[in-house]
Amino acid sequence: MGMPVVKSTNGYGLPVSFVDQGGLPVEEAANGFGTPIIEVATGGLPVTRVGLVEGALGSLRSKLDAGQDVTIFINGDSTAYSDFGVYYLFSKMLGDKYNATVVMRRWAEYDPVAGTWTGPKDYAAPVTLRTGTAQTINVYLAAIPSKVAGTIFDGTRKPTAVDAIPTPDICIMHQGHNMQSFPTIAGATGLAFYSNGIGKWLGPIGMQEMQWPNVPQLVTAQNPWKDYSDAYKMYNAIKYAVQAHPGLSFVDTYTPFIARGNASNLFRGGDNIHPSDSEANNAGAQLQADTLMASFNGSVAKPFTTPAWPLVSAPNLIDNGDFSNWSGALPVGWAAAGSGLTVTKETTIKYGAAAYSCKIAPGTGSTSQGSYLQKYLSAQEMARIAGKTVCVAALCYSVRPQVNPSTYFSIKNAFGNVRDYVTAGVLDCQDGWMWYMSVGIPVVNDPNEAWRYLRLIPSQQIPNPATSDPLIVQRVLITEGLSPKGLIAP
Repeated sequence: MGMPVVKSTNGYGLPVSFVDQGGLPVEEAANGFGTPIIEVATGGLPVTRVGLVEGALGSLRSKLDAGQDVTIFINGDSTAYSDFGVYYLFSKMLGDKYNATVVMRRWAEYDPVAGTWTGPKDYAAPVTLRTGTAQTINVYLAAIPSKVAGTIFDGTRKPTAVDAIPTPDICIMHQGHNMQSFPTIAGATGLAFYSNGIGKWLGPIGMQEMQWPNVPQLVTAQNPWKDYSDAYKMYNAIKYAVQAHPGLSFVDTYTPFIARGNASNLFRGGDNIHPSDSEANNAGAQLQADTLMASFNGSVAKPFTTPAWPLVSAPNLIDNGDFSNWSGALPVGWAAAGSGLTVTKETTIKYGAAAYSCKIAPGTGSTSQGSYLQKYLSAQEMARIAGKTVCVAALCYSVRPQVNPSTYFSIKNAFGNVRDYVTAGVLDCQDGWMWYMSVGIPVVNDPNEAWRYLRLIPSQQIPNPATSDPLIVQRVLITEGLSPKGLIAP
C-alpha cells in the first residue's frame, strides 16, 4: 500500500502497518510539526510504528490524562455493533489504561435475533462495561447494521441519536462497507476518480460538525473483505476524504488485515466482510481495537479541534445558489424542466436564519422521472470555474417517502470529456438535512465551453415518482479548491 511496515514483536512474526492519523506519511511530517517516528509498545500487544501527531485521539487523551469524564460518539454499521466488537473492546482498553468506569449506550433499533430494524429508535439502557475508581468514559454507539453514515441523521432518528446526547469529546466514523455503490468517474485518476464517493463520508461528517462545531472528528478505514473483492474502493475513498478535509483524523484499521494476509481467524466464520467479533473469536475486532489503542498511545496529549467544513465560507462560483434572488415564478438563473414539476418557496422547512428554502416537487405523470430544477451556467459562471478544481455541495432535505433525490453536475474535465457527478443514493437520510456533494472536480480550462449543467432532481424513481413529495434545498455551492465549503462569502 506504499506505507512503511515493521515487524511485530508479539511472537507471531507478522508485519504490522503503521498507524497514519493524518492521511499522509508521518515521515513527511505531514502534521507540520516535524515530530519523529517512534516505536510504541501497547502493553504486550503488537508493537506498531506510529507518528506523534496532533489529532482527535490526542485531544481525547489530554482530557483522560487530566482525569476528566469524556463522551465518545461512534457512527457505525454492523462491523461496529457487536458486544465483542471493536468499540466495546477499545472502550474497555481505555478504561483499563485510566482505571475508569466505562458506560456503553448502543443504538437499539436493530434486533439481532430477528435480523430486523424493529427496535426502538433510541439508545438502549446504559451498560457498565467496566467499573473503575477514576473518571467515567461514556460511549454512544450509534451503530445500525446494513445502514450507512447518513442514516443516523434521518428525521426519525436524529432527535434521540444526536440532538439528545451530550456534546461528545470525539466523533468516530466507522462506515464504508454499505457505501460502495457510488459511481466512480471514468478516465479519472487519484482523488478525482472518487469524487462522488468522497461525499458519502464528508456529507454526514459535515452534519456532525454542524451539530457539534469544533469537536474532533476521526474516521477509520474499517477492514478489507476477506477475498479482496472490494478492490480498495472504500479504503481509497476514505483516504481521499481525509485529504480533502483538513483536520479530519484518520486511523488505518484496514491495512493491518492485509499485512496478516486476511487470515481466516480475523473474520467471522463463513463471512467475507465482518471482522471476527464473537465471544469465542474476536481476533479481527481486537486487531482493530489494538490499532486504535496504538494510535491513541502515539498521539500528542493536547487540545485539538476539527474545523467544520460546512461553516467555512468561500465565494460561490455560481449566482443565486441560495435562491435569495426570487421575485418571479422561479429563482433567477434557474429553470424548470420536465412534466409536472413545481418549484416554490418553503417557509417552514428551512435551515438556520434563512427566510425560506427552495421546494422542488416532482409530478407523478409519465415523464416526471426526468423533471428537475436546472441551472445552465452563464458565460460568467463558466469563466469562474474554467481550469479550476471545484466542489459541489448542496444542503438538502428529502421528504419521505420520495425515492432517490439527487444533485447532478455535468461538465467537461481537463481533457475535454463530459463527466457526470451524481450524488444520488447511499445517504439514506429523509425528513432530515444532509449535504449532497461531489469533491475535487477538475474543470476544462475553456471559459467558452458550452457544456455546463447543474440540476437538482427531486426523484429518480423508476418508471416515475409515486408521490409528489419534494426535495428541499437550502443552498447549493460550487467553490474553488479541494476542500468543500458550506457558507457563501458575501
